[in-house]
Amino acid sequence: MILALLCSLEPQVVHADSGRNVDPDFEAVRARLSFPVYNYDMTIKTGDALNIEVVTRIDMTKPKGQRIELVSSTDPKVVDTVMKEIRANDNENDNLGEIWCDQLSSKVPDTYTTTETTDQTRTIKFVPVPETEEQRAIFPYLIGEMTLDAETASVMGLKLVNTSSFKPSPIAKIRELEIVYTCQALENGMLALASYSANVKGTAFFQSFKETEVMQLSNFHPVDAK
Repeated sequence: MILALLCSLEPQVVHADSGRNVDPDFEAVRARLSFPVYNYDMTIKTGDALNIEVVTRIDMTKPKGQRIELVSSTDPKVVDTVMKEIRANDNENDNLGEIWCDQLSSKVPDTYTTTETTDQTRTIKFVPVPETEEQRAIFPYLIGEMTLDAETASVMGLKLVNTSSFKPSPIAKIRELEIVYTCQALENGMLALASYSANVKGTAFFQSFKETEVMQLSNFHPVDAK
């Protein structure tokens, strides 16, 4: 599933010796360590026309491994696979609480370039740096484009795309890969993730394929709400 690929696409921080582009406001965003904890719904859509849908509820008050509850599914055949992927990612990465767009700033290395500035937004570009063998097969071909609020430097969105075709394995070739994070403002004034999508086109075993997967977050509630 694409979800497994998404979980591996984690750009790592690199410490550059020279050419560091320092923005004090953005550095403050990147240095932030504390974020509020919210419960939320997570809907995963996949299939040729995104016609397969699995809805889950994330309860951050429960112990790790018990925080994901299946709410509904349009195709019982895919439930076990989807839930296995989600729970495996939770057990390995413990990132279910990372729903705030400012947390995406951890994906930006020390060296980044401002490419566009308007009255409302600023766009920066960066190259993700691999640390694992799996990432080394993918990251050299990707570039990140992050949108920031021009005044606060808060993260408003992120897109990762490939710059050329590449082969993550001997039997597969990726022609197009696009991963997009979108954000929405909550009642506390912070921007939370609204969606996380991936579009992949390529060939495997000499057959062309095209896959799309969308993950949507909604129904946010702070865990301490009465």
